[in-house]
Amino acid sequence: MKKLFVFIVLLSLARFVTAQDSVRYYKSWEKALKAAKKTDKLIFLDAYTAWCAPCKRMEITTFKNEEVIKVLNDKFIPIKLNMERGEGIALAKKYRIGGYPTLLFIDSEGKMLHSEAGFKNDSSFLAMCQTALNPTERLAGLDEKFNRGEWNTEFLKSYIDKRAILMNASQDAAIEAYLKLLPDWTQPEVMDFIMAYIVNPESLGFLYLLDKKKIFSAKYGTNQVNQRIESIVYQELTKGSHRTTLATMNNIIAQLYPEEAERIQAKYKITYHLATLEPSLLMEATEAYITKFPPEDPAELADFAVGVASICEDKAQLKKAMTWVETAFKKEENFECQLAMAYLYKSMGKKKKAKKMANKTIAWAKEKQENYSPAVQFLSTLE
Repeated sequence: MKKLFVFIVLLSLARFVTAQDSVRYYKSWEKALKAAKKTDKLIFLDAYTAWCAPCKRMEITTFKNEEVIKVLNDKFIPIKLNMERGEGIALAKKYRIGGYPTLLFIDSEGKMLHSEAGFKNDSSFLAMCQTALNPTERLAGLDEKFNRGEWNTEFLKSYIDKRAILMNASQDAAIEAYLKLLPDWTQPEVMDFIMAYIVNPESLGFLYLLDKKKIFSAKYGTNQVNQRIESIVYQELTKGSHRTTLATMNNIIAQLYPEEAERIQAKYKITYHLATLEPSLLMEATEAYITKFPPEDPAELADFAVGVASICEDKAQLKKAMTWVETAFKKEENFECQLAMAYLYKSMGKKKKAKKMANKTIAWAKEKQENYSPAVQFLSTLE
């Protein structure tokens, strides 16, 4: 009987140890904030998506490490949220999350004190945690130093690197400040910096690159300089934060693409109003573009419709976008239009129809032997 009792006690202890052998994530953002206030600890937010491969890799490697588990459980209030579902959607916008995984350290008032993006192994993750706990080394401390103007070129270069990794254009102001401290932009190291770091088409560095294109071409080659310029412009046209004003971008487009300027300018207007969250202006710009430059590729109309679905709440606007993709799909069956319909149904509040459409899209893609992973990713946002 005594042996049986000892065995039961040991089994219970084993279960307790197992239960502690993982990160104890909080279940909601509100509970995490309350716990942070009560314990005076920072919140650690693992911002992930269902489709993010590095996120999954960290889940089975870094977050299984004993020391990482101990640090997160003892020093922080840990929470992980899908940025495409529930509470994550608003938090992704609030903290300007531009890539995944993004790892954030936030105080009890919701202020972000430190953040880094990308895969972290055990050692780099633990080093990041130490940085987050140090008021002078974490991003919030560096931001304060930058805002006070207490910097030199060495500080700014380091600060730019830390900001650039977040992939949200928050390094722009530091890049401008850094260049203003340098008297001669024709120096090789400054030219290297401009080629490597400039991402904003409205920045001093980019305008200098355009103006001194011949000098840069003599150093790097015409093809490389052209590719760099076009890459910066393309990112802003399609994937950027659209911090470049319409007037500035129109001038740049006119310089680079004189023969297609009117069409590209009209399309940039669409993505600009999408990025600046202006539903009415987005619809106006999109309908003007479709009327003047009827898209031959149905996928282009599908992209427009998904954009409308992402920021528009007005049922009439959503129904109008639905007519675009339905018409395009009748002309040519394609994956993009079907998935766009699912997005629109979701925005209309018709979750069952959205799910049904997404499953239909997957079945269609399988039959055609096409990639259906975007539809699977979409389905994960409905769960």
